[in-house]
Formats: sequence, C-alpha cells, structure tokens
Amino acid sequence: MDKITQPSGTRQFPESLPGYVRGLYITNHTLFDKEKFSEMKKKAKHSGINTFVIDVQPKSISKEILDSIHKENFYTVARVVNFDGGLKSEFPTQKKFDKLKSSVRTACESGFKEVQFDYIRYSDENHSGLNIKKKYRNISTIIEGLKNAGMDCDKNLIFGADIFGRIPFVKHDRIGQNLENFSANVDVIYPMLYPSHFYGQKKRINNPYQTVFDGVTNSIKRAKKNTRIIPYIQGFSMAIKGSKLNLKDYIKAQVKAAKESNS
Repeated sequence: MDKITQPSGTRQFPESLPGYVRGLYITNHTLFDKEKFSEMKKKAKHSGINTFVIDVQPKSISKEILDSIHKENFYTVARVVNFDGGLKSEFPTQKKFDKLKSSVRTACESGFKEVQFDYIRYSDENHSGLNIKKKYRNISTIIEGLKNAGMDCDKNLIFGADIFGRIPFVKHDRIGQNLENFSANVDVIYPMLYPSHFYGQKKRINNPYQTVFDGVTNSIKRAKKNTRIIPYIQGFSMAIKGSKLNLKDYIKAQVKAAKESNS
C-alpha cells in the first residue's frame, strides 16, 4: 500500500480512499442491471477490487444506490464524459457547459467524493486560429468552472482527469492535453495506457509491461509531487497477438507494471 499524500490547499483526500487503488470501470448500463452488477461486485470482492469508476450519465446515480455500494466498502469515482470525440469549437456552448456542471453537482450530492473528467480535450482535427497554448488555457478554464460547480456542494471534492496514453510521452499534443497542465488543475491523473492504442508503435503494443511502466514513470516525473497517478490498463484483446501472451497474462503484465512503477 502506498501512503496517501494530501493535495495542496485546504481540501483533503477522503478517509475512504484506498491507499492503493484496484479499480473496475462500471458503465451506466451495467450499474442499473441489478443481476449483472451484483455478480460483478461478488467477483470484485473475491479479486481484491476496492474501487468502482461509475458513469453518472445519462442516468444519474441516486444516493440510495451509492450508499449501498459504500456499505460494501467500495470507493466510488463519478466518471463525467465531457466532449465525446473531442471539443470541435473553442469553447462548449453555455447549454452544454451548464449540463456538465449539473452532472458534477448531482454526483457530489449523491455522495461521490471524487469526480473524474473524461474526454476533456479538443478533437484531433486542426482548429484555425487556436494554438496549443490557447488550448491549454481554455481547458484549464473549463476544468476550473466544473470544479467550482462541484465545490459548491463539497469544498473537499476530489477531481481527476483521464488523459490519452500518448500524453506522458509527448510534451505538446494538438488535442490540448498536457500532463503538467492537468497536474496543476486536478488531484489525480488517469493515463489511459492501453498498449493497443499506440498505433504504429509495435514495441509499445507488444510489450504491455514496459508500456505501462514507462507511462506511469514519465507521468510521475512530470506531475506535481502531490498528484496521484493511477493508470487505466487494457482489459480487452485488441492487438495482443504480437505480444505472444493470452489476454489474462497481458493484463497481469500491466498490473505488475503499475505496481512496480509506484503508481
């Protein structure tokens, strides 16, 4: 178990936060399938899973449902999808932004102690008149607005952000994600280090251990000291053939790398 480092400022990590996170991502649909989710919880307990990252869109999660999960000693994180496919304009419309802020507030009011922002980025296409520094500033502004909405409910609400797996390996990226920038704005960074998504990089695709190890190590080096780095790992069989590992061993290699890289 790693020691929980408190973030800078007045907010504190919740006591329920595990020292070392072993999590599963739960879709909105799965959560509301009582039989399927009940079975998943049983397997999670048996396997040492202590955290669920749960979609809070399109259906919000009631306090009653969340309380029942907490009673079984799972830590929960609210996943809020911001711009599926990436932001195509400089800023979202006010209507869209208000809807996102509402999702954050509702998650907090239901009892989530942490909100995780996903797809908080620009689209892959070029944006005329929008340079990379402006993208960084705009994303910081968006995050700040969403954080304010959550802290109206709980000033100690924890915030995290998902970043593309390539971001720990590059300094600047046209989607507007930068590791240092995110580290300055959130408490937790979740690099999505799926080896299969390093398109054209056979060494990364075929060596799941090294890809996760290097991604976490780079993230820790570049992030602020108090930022927690928690990698998403690949739990599906896309492009695993070249590794000469079966899916089970492909996943185990990533888990081993996550531990040994001090995530």
